[in-house]
Amino acid sequence: MKLLKDLADMRTGYPFRERPERVATGGVQMVQMRDIDGATGWVRENLEHVEIPPNWEAHRLHVSDVLLAARGERNHAAQFVGDHDTVAASHLTVVRLKATEVVIPPYLAWYLNLPQSQERLRALRAGSNIPDRKSVV
Repeated sequence: MKLLKDLADMRTGYPFRERPERVATGGVQMVQMRDIDGATGWVRENLEHVEIPPNWEAHRLHVSDVLLAARGERNHAAQFVGDHDTVAASHLTVVRLKATEVVIPPYLAWYLNLPQSQERLRALRAGSNIPDRKSVV
């Protein structure tokens, strides 16, 4: 069995130092946790635009990236399919597959959203907060 770390590179979203400044037009799009639909495995359209942060190009999302919520009760995953200049917020994990011939991004998002996978992610979650089982089922 292969581990995810063998199949993909993982990193956090863009590390904004301060709250990103929203702009009506221009800038870059930003994916946030609320933009991830765990039921469909897709990132919603019409993302908010923020001012262009410094050195953002290294954090530009690719069309086959899978985004995973890194905080909260549910760690929903979704494939990014946009073609615009877009970054992920820092509370998202960007999973970039090394070879999409081995595992395709929609499958990875689907797999990560399975109840068994979500339960495993909850078990692996580090921190001092232990979620109430009744509130996460």
